[in-house]
Amino acid sequence: MKIKETDSFHTRFILGSKIKGYMRILTGMTFINNPLNMLQTLSGVLAIGFTTGAFCMAFTTMWQLSYLFNGWRLLLASVSSILGMLAWITVSHNLWEVPSKKNRKKFRKLYNLTTLSTLMSSILIFYFILFLLFLLLSVTLLPPSFLGQTLGIKEGIGFTRYLDIAWFASSLATVVGAIGIGLSDEKLVLESTYGYRQKNRYRVLRNRKKR
Repeated sequence: MKIKETDSFHTRFILGSKIKGYMRILTGMTFINNPLNMLQTLSGVLAIGFTTGAFCMAFTTMWQLSYLFNGWRLLLASVSSILGMLAWITVSHNLWEVPSKKNRKKFRKLYNLTTLSTLMSSILIFYFILFLLFLLLSVTLLPPSFLGQTLGIKEGIGFTRYLDIAWFASSLATVVGAIGIGLSDEKLVLESTYGYRQKNRYRVLRNRKKR
């Protein structure tokens, strides 16, 4: 049998570790989806969240709560707000794929993990931007002497107090942002969450459900 020679070639990747290989595939698929695209959709939500947090920062209640909350409470508030936003986006826009005969369980799990990884990366960047904005705002608008007098601190205000205020305000703004993104157009969220191949596959699945 004569074999025809061509200029095309194929590349085969051999992964030694199943777990390591799975993580590399997940990381690669998340990178292709490009979590930074989601920030374009979150830009309006970012403005709403920042406006809400800045408004609340004008009242002493936020300062006092951030002062009374210890590190674990602030961490719990931030984790809850981030996970809540992640769950709300996934559920409200039907981004979680359900089992089907034509969709193997192994690949469905990979696609769902990729979706969560992409959204989580975008939300963490969103949260970090809010934190920096609130930190700058609190340092600029709240004099140490006035803040210390309001909180009843006689030994002086340290920089950690401003970090706590920005931390608490970011968690509050993320909750508001989750509500806003949940009301956003589903097509816009889909376009910003998935890469090209993933969007086409998602459309095929949605068309099958409608039949």
